Amino acid sequence: MPVKNLNSEDLKFNLIVKSKRFPLKAKIDMLIFTEKEYIPVFAKSVNFRENYNWKLEIVGKVVLLEELLSSEIGKVFIFLLENREWVELLISPSEKRNFIQLANRMKQKP
Repeated sequence: MPVKNLNSEDLKFNLIVKSKRFPLKAKIDMLIFTEKEYIPVFAKSVNFRENYNWKLEIVGKVVLLEELLSSEIGKVFIFLLENREWVELLISPSEKRNFIQLANRMKQKP
């Protein structure tokens, strides 16, 4: 369990992140921060992967958070609500680049 040994000072809850580059904002359910890294946490339903392009949403939130923190984020944790399971999800630089390209195209549309 990723948050088991953390102090409350190591956690921030319900952050709203707004981009200066894109007309986007996102809610970060929880942010774990240590001396070495920031790890966003998102609470999701067990079947969230079946309903929409969930990975694009998560990558987009990571991109916005990186902009705010001026720091690279390489992974997130997903907390599956129904079974209280933690899932680690790696976020690659190419996924971030793809999201940025998509967001730039959306920004250019009238």
